[in-house]
Amino acid sequence: MSGKSVHKILSALLALLVGVSVPYFLIDIGEKAYAEFAPPAVVVPLPNLGSNDADSTPMPDDSEPVPVNPNISGQYYFEGPNYQVPQTSAQAYVVGDVDTGEIIIEKNQNDVHPIASVSKLITALVAKANMDQHKPVTVSRSSIDIYGSSGGLSQGEKILVTDLYYPLLMESSNDAAEVFAEGYGYDDFINLMNKQAGDIGMASTSFFEPSGLSEKNVSTARDLFKLAGYITNEHPDIWDITRVRQYSIRGHAWGNSSQISRKVSFIGGKNGFTYEANETAVVVLNIPLEGGIRRIGITLLKSNAREVDVNALERFVAKWVGFLPKGENL
Repeated sequence: MSGKSVHKILSALLALLVGVSVPYFLIDIGEKAYAEFAPPAVVVPLPNLGSNDADSTPMPDDSEPVPVNPNISGQYYFEGPNYQVPQTSAQAYVVGDVDTGEIIIEKNQNDVHPIASVSKLITALVAKANMDQHKPVTVSRSSIDIYGSSGGLSQGEKILVTDLYYPLLMESSNDAAEVFAEGYGYDDFINLMNKQAGDIGMASTSFFEPSGLSEKNVSTARDLFKLAGYITNEHPDIWDITRVRQYSIRGHAWGNSSQISRKVSFIGGKNGFTYEANETAVVVLNIPLEGGIRRIGITLLKSNAREVDVNALERFVAKWVGFLPKGENL
């Protein structure tokens, strides 16, 4: 083998290690985050399965409705009498259908806990609804001084609002969240976050700041399930961003920090971590069931092992749950 061939092989191996392995293992306190080593590239998101037609129908109880698809209706049932709901480290969770709003299984769904960086989903919704997407915002000293993941932003740089969602949702940049709020007007932005949560029907949710660092950003697994349904049916473009693996603009290359986003079934979602919140997640997955592929939302609060919990709940639904379309009988 020639020296030139050996050099090509070694270069390829090095590129693989730098481009793939490093992002999996670099950990920022509070959240797994990519370093700046990822090569600049833009990856097109995977296509979203299912319909995005939206409407609203009542939930099984008296709470506010989850936006649902009226063309996909029916009910869930358990396959056989011997099913066992998996044990999870999460203190609270909800597993349900984001198209019908039906909750399949839950644990302490109404307990209020800090939600950490899951807050950034509301930050993104407020920014999309209230800011000019093609105008630049300026990164301030106060925003880059915020604790945690920075997204590689630097003081004084100007960045388009439409580009700022990528470090916010892919690398969970606390700096990006602060830039959004400061670019609009900090107090007004937080007020809009709380209004947005109220409009969705998240009655037990409140926000103190835009990134999720504060333990005063709180919600319930049930409220977060409503948020998952709302984004899936009303703003699937937010989930599109969470499926992107790498995104680059001049001077920046952002990589997706979520391990769960690598699941084949992943439609979209957001993770979070602080010491007060422990590990949190809002995830929507395509799960094949008897009766067809369903879009299933999983929300976790106070988890010690987020990926393990999500996988266990997904396996349970896939193995033990069936869906009976409206008009059909068992």
